[in-house]
Amino acid sequence: MKKYFPRFLVFLIIITSITFGFARADNPNYYQWEERNKGLYGGEINCIVVDPQKPNIVYTGTDGGGIFRSIDGGESWEKINNGLTDLFIFSFTIDPKDTETLYAGTRNGIFKSADGGNVWKKLFNGFPSGSIYIEEIAINPKDPEVIYVGTYGYGVFKSTDAGKTWKKLQGEIEDKSIISIVINPVDTEIIYAGEIQEGIFRSKDGGENWEKINNGLTELGINDLAIDPKNPDIVYAATRDGIFKSINGGNSWKMVGTGLGNSWFYSIAIDPVNTNILYGGTSGIGVIKSTDGGKTWKRVNNGLKNTVINTLTVNPENTSIVYAGTYGGGIFKTLDGGETWEESNAGLTAVVINSIVINPELSDIVYAGTDNGVFKSTNKSEDWKRLYIEKEDISITTMAIDPKNPDIVYAGSFRGVFKSLDEGKTWKNMSKGLERFYVNVLAIDSGNPDIIYAGIWLGGIFKSTNGGESWKRIGKEVADKSVYSIAINPENSDIMYIGIQREGIFKSIDGGESWEKLTDGLPNNFSVYSIVFNSKNPAIIYIGSSLGAYKSTDGGNSWKHLRNGLGSLWINCLIINPLNPDILYAGTDAGIFKTTDGGDSWEPINEGLHNKIILTIAVNPEDQNDLYVGTGGNGIFKYVIKEIVPPPPENLSAEVLEDNKVFLSWNPPENSEDYGITSYKIYRGIHSGE
Repeated sequence: MKKYFPRFLVFLIIITSITFGFARADNPNYYQWEERNKGLYGGEINCIVVDPQKPNIVYTGTDGGGIFRSIDGGESWEKINNGLTDLFIFSFTIDPKDTETLYAGTRNGIFKSADGGNVWKKLFNGFPSGSIYIEEIAINPKDPEVIYVGTYGYGVFKSTDAGKTWKKLQGEIEDKSIISIVINPVDTEIIYAGEIQEGIFRSKDGGENWEKINNGLTELGINDLAIDPKNPDIVYAATRDGIFKSINGGNSWKMVGTGLGNSWFYSIAIDPVNTNILYGGTSGIGVIKSTDGGKTWKRVNNGLKNTVINTLTVNPENTSIVYAGTYGGGIFKTLDGGETWEESNAGLTAVVINSIVINPELSDIVYAGTDNGVFKSTNKSEDWKRLYIEKEDISITTMAIDPKNPDIVYAGSFRGVFKSLDEGKTWKNMSKGLERFYVNVLAIDSGNPDIIYAGIWLGGIFKSTNGGESWKRIGKEVADKSVYSIAINPENSDIMYIGIQREGIFKSIDGGESWEKLTDGLPNNFSVYSIVFNSKNPAIIYIGSSLGAYKSTDGGNSWKHLRNGLGSLWINCLIINPLNPDILYAGTDAGIFKTTDGGDSWEPINEGLHNKIILTIAVNPEDQNDLYVGTGGNGIFKYVIKEIVPPPPENLSAEVLEDNKVFLSWNPPENSEDYGITSYKIYRGIHSGE
C-alpha cells in the first residue's frame, strides 16, 4: 500500500511516534480454550526412558497428554509435543549412541525427533495407511540404524536406515499383536517378541524367520519382556499370571515368584549393574522386588499411592533410582531401591478428567473427578489441590453436588460411592449395598437431595433414600445392564431416563421401579452416554450416544437424529446452557461442538484444545460463558476471552519527495484478514512544549 502526505506532517510523525489503529472484527477466535492444569498433575504413564548418557534427562509417554521431558531427574516436567499429531504414546526409545535422537510410538504411527524432543516428525514409508498402533520400539544397540517396532494386529516392522523406510516382517510373526520386543545385546540377530495372547516368538536371523518358544509357559498373554544385559541367555516375561524366567535363551520357561497374590504383571525391569535385582509392576499390588534373580520377591510400596504399575525404569548410572509409571497416578520415584517412594509429577498435566462439577452457590469452587482422584479449585480453575479420599489414589468416574447444601459432595468410583460433608476435606465410604460395584454415574433428585441414583457397570441402577447411607437395586428390567447416564425430570422426579451401553435409552414413570425401552427413531445396539433436559420445557430431551445426538420433543416417545455439523460422531457428554436452552455443547472424540438453535446445526469450537477427546463438560449456572471441559489425558480447559492484538503493518518506509510530500509504503501483515483489519490510522505525535 502507499499514501502521500504533506511533508511537514509526516516529519513530525517520523521524529516522534507512529501509532496504528485497528478495526476489530467479529473474530471466531475471540473466545478460545485455555489450559487450566496448575496443580492438576498425574496421568496414565505408558513408558519412561532415561537418557543413558545424561541420566537427569528423563522422558515419559502418556495416554492422551503426549510426551513430557524432565531435565532434573523427574523433579519437574514439561510438554514436548511440537509436531505430534497423536498424543497417545505407547512406546518410546532413545538412540544409544546419539541420545538427541528419539522415537515415539502412537496410535497413529511412529514419530522421530533429532533434537531431544523439541520437534517431532512422522515416519511414513512402509507402514500401512490409516491408524496403526505402535506398541513397542527396539533399537539394535550395536547398529542404531536398525530398528524394530511391534504393532497391534500388524506384526513387526523393521528399518535398517534409522526409520526412513520400513519392511513388514513375514512368517509366524505376521499380523500378530506384539507389545514387547527385546534384542540380545551380544548377538543382536537374536530377537524376542511378546504377543498379547500367543506367547513369545524368537528370531535368530534379525527378524527374517520366527518361531514360537512357549515351552513351560502356562500363560500366553505377554505384557513385557526383559533380557539380562550381562547374561543374555536369561530372559524374563511378565504375564497375566505371573513372571516367567528362561535361562537358556527362551528354549524353556519356569514361573518365578509364586504366591504374590492375584494380579496381572504389567512390567519388569532389571538392575543393569546387579542383574539379580529385579522390579515387577503389577495390576493391583504395586511394585515387587527380587534380589536373587526372581527366586523370592517382596512388595516395596511404602509411599506408593497408586498400585497399578504400567512401566518401570532403572536409572543406569545410579541404580537405586527407579521410576514407576502408574495408571492414572502419574510417576513415582525411589532413591533407595524401592524402600520408599515419592510422587514425581510436578508439571505432568496428563490427567484423565471424568467429571467436573461446579458449586451452585459459589461458582469459584470447582471439583474434578479424575483417574488420579478428586481435585478442587477455589478460584475458577486458576489452580488445583488434590483431595485424598483414601491413602491410595482412587479413580473417580463421576461426581455430584447436593443442590440444596453444596458442602455435600459425592464421588463415584470402582470402589463404590464416597461422600463429603465439608467440601471435600474428609470423606466417608457410603457403599452399603454397593459393595463390589463399579459406579459409572450419580444423579441427585433436585427436589429431595436425600434421594440419589447410581448407575452401575453390569449392575443396573441403585437408589438411596437417605443420602447414601444405604442402597437398593431397583428396576429388574435393567438389573444386569451397564448404566452410563441418568436424568431426572426437574418437574416430576418420578419420570426418569437412563442410558445403557449397547441398549439405548430407557424411561421410568415410577421413580425407577420399572423401565420401558424407547425405540421410535433410534438405532439398534447403540450406547447412550448423556441425557439432558431443556431447562424450560422438560418434554424436550437430548441424548448423546455412540451414534451421535438425538432430540425428542415429546418426552421420549419419538426421536430425531441431529446430524447437521455433527454427523454420527461418538458423543461422550452433552450439556445445555441453563440460561438459553437453545444452546448446547457436545463433547466428542473429535473435540467440542456447539449449537445455538436447539441442535438443528452444530459447529466445532476447538481453538486452543490440545487433546480433542472430551469426556465431560460443565457450565456455570450463573454465567453461560463460564465453561469447562475435561479431556481424556490432557486435563481441564476453560473457555476464555482472548484479547486480540493485531500485528502492525510490515516493511513500513517513508521517502521525502521534492514537492513537500512524503511517500509512505507498507505491506499488510500475514493473515491480516484473520484479525479483521480494515484500515490503518496514522496519528501525529506531539513533543512536550509544542
